[in-house]
Amino acid sequence: MSAKSTIGAKVSLTIIVFSLTIVHFGYTADILASFLGYWFSVLILPITLYALIFVLALKINTNKFSTQQKIELLAFPLFINLVLFGTLYFLVQYGITH
Repeated sequence: MSAKSTIGAKVSLTIIVFSLTIVHFGYTADILASFLGYWFSVLILPITLYALIFVLALKINTNKFSTQQKIELLAFPLFINLVLFGTLYFLVQYGITH
């Protein structure tokens, strides 16, 4: 598969996972946290959701990815989302200064 297609897949997966995680945090995180625990709702469920979307993306895509591309496709969106939500956590935890 070409490099442009791989980059497009990375960006698409990042946007999809980020959007679904925002929806989860906005609407269902508190409910799930009250039943299953904070760490499950905030950490385990979003990572599991991402893994399911990653597997579905590989199944749906008719092009074959190399092993290196699969690793990049798995790691890149996960890393970007962890950085974004980690930054958001620290901004909310310690306040946003102007």
